[in-house]
Amino acid sequence: MKTIHVISANPHLDSLSHELSLAYASSAKDAGYTVSFTHIVTLKFDYNLQPSSKLEPDLLAEQKLIKHAEHIVLVTPLWWNTYPACLKAYFDRIIVPGFAFNYPHPNRLLRPFIPKRHLKDTSARIINTQDSPALFTLALGAPLSIGMRFAVLWFSGVWPVRRTRFSRVRKADNTKRQKWLNKVAELGAKGK
Repeated sequence: MKTIHVISANPHLDSLSHELSLAYASSAKDAGYTVSFTHIVTLKFDYNLQPSSKLEPDLLAEQKLIKHAEHIVLVTPLWWNTYPACLKAYFDRIIVPGFAFNYPHPNRLLRPFIPKRHLKDTSARIINTQDSPALFTLALGAPLSIGMRFAVLWFSGVWPVRRTRFSRVRKADNTKRQKWLNKVAELGAKGK
């Protein structure tokens, strides 16, 4: 069975996105997958990347979880058309040379374009919540999708990266929210 690492990036425990992350993890665990779970704001680390920064114990443990995961699930709200500061800091500190990639790429032809990527054989799913309509984020160029899918995950070797989006969250009634929770639980049960 697949090893899955679920990452909740909403700082608020009472948020829909955090509830979605718990629903995914619980359903995947019930289906027999090996599941690890992280709520980023519970990790103890300095959000600022300094040239002399050494990884704190929590981040070293996260790197092990990511390295051993066959599938990564990132559950995040969309704030100001991007992800929260805690997830940006998490990526800044964890997705680093030596762990996620190395320069230069061993292939001479690829050296100018991409590094040697270390997180291959790992897939991912981004589940995001947002108050704005889906069309609004598409009109702005879908920076969450492009930035996270390509500039972070693909760059490190994680592929394929699929996305599930829930829009107009603030106006959603309990019936709609339950439908979204059921959909995420289905994804967890299938390990997708």
